[in-house]
Amino acid sequence: VFYIIVGFCASIPLLISLKQHPNYIVPSIPFFVMGLSVIIAPFIKGILEKLKSRTVRRLRVFSIIIFSLSLLFSFSFIGKSGGADGLIAGILGKQSQNKEILHDVYILSSIIPEGTIISVHKTFPRDSEIRNYLGRIGYIAIDWNSEQEFLLTDNNKSLEDLPSDEYYEVPNLTLIKYRLFKRIKQLDSPQRAKLNSN
Repeated sequence: VFYIIVGFCASIPLLISLKQHPNYIVPSIPFFVMGLSVIIAPFIKGILEKLKSRTVRRLRVFSIIIFSLSLLFSFSFIGKSGGADGLIAGILGKQSQNKEILHDVYILSSIIPEGTIISVHKTFPRDSEIRNYLGRIGYIAIDWNSEQEFLLTDNNKSLEDLPSDEYYEVPNLTLIKYRLFKRIKQLDSPQRAKLNSN
């Protein structure tokens, strides 16, 4: 019962939002499994005692094979980007897309200070995965309603699509899926002169 309670505690946030489901459901699964194992163990023991020894041995071999395959499958995700997200994404066939997003997130996190609120274009999807990654990796929040120092858009947006003409694109970024802009009025005089000369 204790393990099941812990599992429920780990997965309760899913009742509020499904956006972080890999972060909560994956760690809670082992506790649910252990809790259910403790509950059904007496029933399984009774069934095994009624079976022939040869059948029991076959079941043990089958269980060991399944367990070994599960370990190999889990270990195959070690070192891949995304952690628990990478495991879920791999199952769903989204590993490649998540790698691109994470690639951009790490670059953005190296440019944008922790605790910063950034703007996004009005067409930016509110359920975008990068919103979760930015919050967890870079401690960066997204604001749809006001203009902030930084502005993030999809890579198909141009300067003409920006909400104002006070932004310039941050240069020398190797982003794949997104573009990062910064408000010109946040620049000091030397930076403004350099920007205007370009």
